[in-house]
Amino acid sequence: MRHWTFTDAGAPIPVKGGRHLYDFGTRRATTGEKNDVGARAKRVLIREVRIPLPAYLAEVPAAASEAERVILDGEGQMLLKPKYRWDGASGLTIDTVSCHRAALAHDACYTLLRQRRLGASGHPERELADQWLRDLLLEDGMWRFRAAYWHWAVRRFGASAAGL
Repeated sequence: MRHWTFTDAGAPIPVKGGRHLYDFGTRRATTGEKNDVGARAKRVLIREVRIPLPAYLAEVPAAASEAERVILDGEGQMLLKPKYRWDGASGLTIDTVSCHRAALAHDACYTLLRQRRLGASGHPERELADQWLRDLLLEDGMWRFRAAYWHWAVRRFGASAAGL
């Protein structure tokens, strides 16, 4: 199984019981706080977080979101700046520990897709982002069936969230 590591200011985010402690660098969003597409934000980063990209995403060229809170450095790293807001698990699902990291990384990828910062059409990059979601879910202990269901749901219903 692959192992991606979240880092905060260069130090790995702590792991307890095989799961990352993602709240280490987040706070709950306040009432009325929105993400970049106007959806209700559930969490807000309070620290800078670096996420090494998997090999199949490492070749994606450098890019940055409009507010420069999501940055791909062109060297295989995603950098998320403080005040980045995301909505966590979306749809008919329960927001559990096994999905926090995947939801953060996937929402950041979709932010770049919506803003046309990844590739000309965004379709191949969306497929890779969705694959990364599934891999992160499995790595963080989500049951295979549930991870497959999540992957199917984002492939089936996620195009509008990616702005495609």
